[in-house]
Amino acid sequence: MSDTYRYLPKAQKQAIDQFDVETFDFLLNHKAYGEIAVIYDLIAQIHSEGTPLNEDHRDVLVYPFKLWGRRAVR
Repeated sequence: MSDTYRYLPKAQKQAIDQFDVETFDFLLNHKAYGEIAVIYDLIAQIHSEGTPLNEDHRDVLVYPFKLWGRRAVR
């Protein structure tokens, strides 16, 4: 378990654990771009500390590329 994940408040741990493509769509439709950025950052930080990505997190990380293709990186 990564140090970042270990010291997150319980509510944030649940948010990270439950973040999936449907949640991404919900946040995108409500223009909650800041929340998406924070969750992406936390997922990346947790993964960089050695915790393997689960299937939902892998799907979420590539989802913008599926939505917008090359425009996702601009």
